[in-house]
Amino acid sequence: MTWRELPIAEAKKLEGVKAFFGDKYGDTVRVVEMSDPSLAGRASDGVVSDPSLARRANESVFSREFCGGTHLDHTGQIGFFKIVGEEAVGKGVRRLTCVTAKEAVKAVQAEDAVLTALTNRFRCRPTELPAKVEALEEQIKRLQQQLKKGASTDLAGAADKLLAAAVDIGGAKVIVGEMPAGPDEQIRAQIDRIKQTTGSAVVVVGWTDEGKVGLTAAATDDLVKRGIHAGKLVGEVAKIVGGGGGGKPTMAQAGGKEPAKLASALETARKLIEVQLKK
Repeated sequence: MTWRELPIAEAKKLEGVKAFFGDKYGDTVRVVEMSDPSLAGRASDGVVSDPSLARRANESVFSREFCGGTHLDHTGQIGFFKIVGEEAVGKGVRRLTCVTAKEAVKAVQAEDAVLTALTNRFRCRPTELPAKVEALEEQIKRLQQQLKKGASTDLAGAADKLLAAAVDIGGAKVIVGEMPAGPDEQIRAQIDRIKQTTGSAVVVVGWTDEGKVGLTAAATDDLVKRGIHAGKLVGEVAKIVGGGGGGKPTMAQAGGKEPAKLASALETARKLIEVQLKK
């Protein structure tokens, strides 16, 4: 490794030199170069005195960059150090953040404290931690799958009850009611099933979850042509529960923050649908 100080304008002209975006440099910059270690003739300050060696050194340089940090004669002066972070500073270039000496010791001690706490909690040796974590992740996945299956079953049963209680208005099924809380995609799946089963239907369902209200409305294409717009419908209903929302004519979602008014909101939805279908 060699280094030299050059005027910034001259240093920028060096072939392959790297100057990282965001770093600030003065009028004079220190250029650090890594080259073939077999080249001789370098002075102790990093300057190559022999012209022929200087030319050879320049040709053999494989890394050349500006340095604005701590200056050392050799890496051994750094002593004990610990990498504590890294980040991208350009395409294919990453910056490492390290601590040295006492700070490096502190960093290692802090990590060791975390490791000790985890091994005590999981009652295992440090080398067994990865397997323990992997096993927990698999267990969580299985439990999540079971929860999804349970929620799907509950939603399917609730959807069937709403379908059984559907009212026929002008040749269309009107399905309005409350459902258990569940993942949005599963609620939409049940609504799609209802639409496919009935052929012609408008659906508005609501649910409460942790003090909030969720609403979804949907309509088959034939009812959209008759003036039903799921987005406008759910938007009006959401106002009653202190919220808002909207979406496409065939499917829309909304939310609110007043669960106590959900029944009133669903009743309003039923009346709005009835008026629209009787036109």
